[in-house]
Amino acid sequence: NIEGTHNVLELARQFAVPKVVYTGTGAVYSAGSGSATEDSPTAPADLYGATKLSAEFLGRQYADAFGFEFRVGRVYFCYGPGKLPSRFIRLYRLVFGALEGLSDLKLDRGADQKLDFTYIEDAARGMALLYQANDPPHTIYNIATGIACSLADMVDLVDRHLGGNSGVELGPGKIMQRCEALDITRARRELGFEPSIEHSEGIRRYAEWLHSYNN
Repeated sequence: NIEGTHNVLELARQFAVPKVVYTGTGAVYSAGSGSATEDSPTAPADLYGATKLSAEFLGRQYADAFGFEFRVGRVYFCYGPGKLPSRFIRLYRLVFGALEGLSDLKLDRGADQKLDFTYIEDAARGMALLYQANDPPHTIYNIATGIACSLADMVDLVDRHLGGNSGVELGPGKIMQRCEALDITRARRELGFEPSIEHSEGIRRYAEWLHSYNN
């Protein structure tokens, strides 16, 4: 994450690129209940979040030193076309793996974990709005749904789509330390961003893509 961002920033410096939009993450915020705003404390709970926050600091320094814009869109748990559950982290395999036909989806914890799952098209549209905005008042924007949904509830939606039991078994508790949702008030007010894909519809679209990919 850090080296890749550094490469992009170096190219922006060398070729006088006027604006860089960075895809950040809600993983930079302190873990806890409720929603995180852009002004909430940043305290990554793992290496991934630490590298993403480090890249943000690097981008701000480059922007200040070399005179270009550096904007950050912090997305959160994006799902949908382009991402195979079988090739991603366990959390995605557990929640969405049944849509791909995966089996043996069991874990002794995780049912109570609440996260802000965002359909990829909503996230992409939010990032596009951030890029297109003329002189936005801020440089950091949360791009998500603003709604916390438990893993158990997401699995239930997958079950409903499949018309039966997906075979996923989750025990009580959480898998990781994360805030539950991202407050998107700033993006709504200043960018005109509004998520439009509800989870049930997102799962339907994701399932269609996985079916076409596998066939």
